[in-house]
This record gives sequence, structure tokens and C-alpha cells, in this order.
Amino acid sequence: MSGSYRRLIEVHKRMNEIKQSRDGAVSYTLLSASGLTPEPIERRIVDFFSGKGTAVVTNVPGPSKAVYLSGVPVRSVLVWAPTSGHIGMSVSIFSYQREVTIGLMVDAALVPDPGEVIAQLKRELDALEKLQPLSSRRPGAVTRATSAAG
Repeated sequence: MSGSYRRLIEVHKRMNEIKQSRDGAVSYTLLSASGLTPEPIERRIVDFFSGKGTAVVTNVPGPSKAVYLSGVPVRSVLVWAPTSGHIGMSVSIFSYQREVTIGLMVDAALVPDPGEVIAQLKRELDALEKLQPLSSRRPGAVTRATSAAG
């Protein structure tokens, strides 16, 4: 079993554990409520939560069929998950019409070369693609990775 495949299985396992736990809902509720507190208290709450992690990773299955905006079909969608506090990186995986887009947003002071992160991600995706049976590959399927540093 390749390292890429083992990492994929582990990430999948951990994401399922997170999705099945109450952690996300509880954290979201607490952070939402913090917006009702005076700013110094809100800042302490955000700092507490953001001090527990280094990155935000989200995967969102989007529509498998075209969505229209003012009668015009949307060709592609690009997303970046927001960060707050001291979180230095956001990775967003979004599918639209069976096409996957990966958005990377980094704090330039913490990740001076986001292109290297994208290059490593591309290597992992290429390795995983080689594991996929040829019969299940979608001809012309595209995965895009984009970045923003600020």
C-alpha cells in the first residue's frame, strides 16, 4: 500500500470522525455566540479556538449539474474557506459538475511559498490517480489548484 493511499485513508477516517462528533456544532455555536460579546471577550474566544489548530480544511460537495445565474450557466466555482485568529492556512475542496477545485489560502508570513504546497498537493493527487482503476476514471476530468497569499 502506497504512502499516498495510506494518507488518503487516514484523512478520510479522521474527517468522518469529525463529521460524526459534536465538536463542529459546539464550536460553531460558541463562536457564533462570541459575536454577541464585547470585542475584548470575542477576541479572547477566537484566540482560544484558533490557538488549537494550524489550518482550516473543508470539503464541500457541490452540485453535480450546472447552476444558472441570470440565465447563464456557471462554468466553474472557486472557493476559499475563511480563517480567523492565528490560523495560517485554509484548504478548500469543492466539487461542481463532477470537477474538483482546490483553493489554498495562506498567511504569507507563515507560508512564503504557497506554490510549493500546491506542487506537493499535485504530486499526491497524481499518485492517487494512478491507484484509481482505469474503468472508473472520468475522461477529461479536471482538478485545479489555486492559491492566494496575503
